[in-house]
Amino acid sequence: MFGLQAVLLDVETAFLYGKLEEEIYMEIPMGYQDPVKDNVLKLQMAMHGLVQAAQKWFKHLSDVLITLGFKPCKSDPCLMYRVNENGLCIILMYLDNNLIVGSKMAIEQVTDEIKK
Repeated sequence: MFGLQAVLLDVETAFLYGKLEEEIYMEIPMGYQDPVKDNVLKLQMAMHGLVQAAQKWFKHLSDVLITLGFKPCKSDPCLMYRVNENGLCIILMYLDNNLIVGSKMAIEQVTDEIKK
């Protein structure tokens, strides 16, 4: 009805972008040679499998989209929208998959902006 298009954007390494605010340590993985027995590793960034990884990625992506002029929907913060000279653009975030709906020009603009 509105002539909108839809694109699915999958961010392959999404969970590696989350910045940790708390201190998290992990056991040294099997096969890693460590001269000191019972050492642990302190994580500097989120990683896949970490309980907080999805939350940190959502926060990072939300912050980026807000700086690009997107506004969160009041009823669902995973749905963000922007209207500019290229038209309406709606982004639905679900973990590392994002559904982008809008005019062709609006979708191209936002995908270029996100890649940067």
